[in-house]
Amino acid sequence: MRRDLAVEGASPVLVIVVGVTVSPAMAERGDEVTPLVMARGEPDRLLRPNGAVRTLSSDSTRQDGLVANVDLAPTILGFFGLPIPSDMDGLTIKVNDAPAPFALHRRHLEHRRTRLAVWLSLLAFVVAAGLLGIAVVATLWRRGSIPSALGPPMRFVSLTGAALLVAIAVGGTLPHLTYAWVFPFLFLFPPALAWLSLAAGSRSTDRFGPFTFLGVVGLAVLALDAILGWRALRVPLYGGTMFDGARFYGLPNVFIPLLLGSALFVARTMEPFPGFLLLVAAALFAGFPSLGADVGGAITLFVAAGAWWVLRVRPSVGLREVVFVAGVTAVGLAAILLANRFLPGSPTHAARFVERNGGRLGQAFDEVRHRLGVGAHQVLTQPATLLPLVGLPVILGLVLARPAPLRPALELDPRWTTMVSVLIVASMAAYFANDTGASAAAPAFIYAMGGIVYPAMLVAEGRARTGAPSPARTGART
Repeated sequence: MRRDLAVEGASPVLVIVVGVTVSPAMAERGDEVTPLVMARGEPDRLLRPNGAVRTLSSDSTRQDGLVANVDLAPTILGFFGLPIPSDMDGLTIKVNDAPAPFALHRRHLEHRRTRLAVWLSLLAFVVAAGLLGIAVVATLWRRGSIPSALGPPMRFVSLTGAALLVAIAVGGTLPHLTYAWVFPFLFLFPPALAWLSLAAGSRSTDRFGPFTFLGVVGLAVLALDAILGWRALRVPLYGGTMFDGARFYGLPNVFIPLLLGSALFVARTMEPFPGFLLLVAAALFAGFPSLGADVGGAITLFVAAGAWWVLRVRPSVGLREVVFVAGVTAVGLAAILLANRFLPGSPTHAARFVERNGGRLGQAFDEVRHRLGVGAHQVLTQPATLLPLVGLPVILGLVLARPAPLRPALELDPRWTTMVSVLIVASMAAYFANDTGASAAAPAFIYAMGGIVYPAMLVAEGRARTGAPSPARTGART
């Protein structure tokens, strides 16, 4: 907040009061956002009781009522008319006439109270769904077939898992982030969206039509939220929020799999080149400064675009194909970095990275090493992320090897199998391209597991309808 009490013609004085650490009372209620009050005016009138109370913001956060601690130094330098060094991360604090940020602070406290319970609930669902998927694959491996009665419920579980990230994104628009709002929403929304996807898919001859529906919904949710200023993803139900000070705006790393999976679900229905263009467009959406402003997300989608084209049009993958994927990623990354550096608007973290490390590879490698270190620390402090991170390459190995028990499911639709392969490869690239690598890669596991379970259920149901024997009954070996 700010009290603007300056008298025309008088020399102003700038006073900033900032909380360096949280108080015991703040710590008790989980409040980790320290306060900042700024006043500018004539010394003898600075604390006049009837001064107008306004709201602070900065281009670092792009959020009324929220500034970053790194904004303090540029603000002080700007007040004295001194140049702001290019290696300084913050931007000048500004004043606007928005209401005092009491509602924003309340939302922060609500999120702090529910975030752990939400995280544990989502983890429990992902682990349970993953174990079910593993049980299905193990049964198929041991017996050569799956009871057809498992087909509908397991396909519904797969679709519910695929709808989960959409629900987490949409949940950021709830009026309150209290238990009374969050848990009924998470309990009802994903199954409801899964049911709608089945209803929409039943009108199509495409056996994977429900996933296409979920892909369209996912892309629409992200596009609409970007148009509205990322209102939902600033404080999502899961993952980092703008209050954490890591990403105040744009596409959070935890939602990179939502953009990746949604774009691939839709690209699967297209010819190779239109699908390639869709993935490139998704990469530009992720990385452009006025949109996602997430360079790691853009790298992930460019890898997906190159891998999609290679696997759709080339009969085999060799060195030339790997170079092509690397080339698409390098050219796309260069375009994103140039856009962040030269397009009009406030500088982003990517713009500062280019400005500081333009010709100095050593500093660039230091930055990459630091980001990988953050990702490794995240895995060490959150061991539960190992399950999906290890699961991704395991599923990729199954898709590539196509063992006999899984072969009918993996050959049901070549485009689907290609989509699953690209999803996993890009998700593994996301781990290395983002500082919070586990957050950027692990959620894709639920898509990958559904990628082999869903077609296996379709095969089991198809055999039940036609009365065809399973390979285990005929003794077939391949």
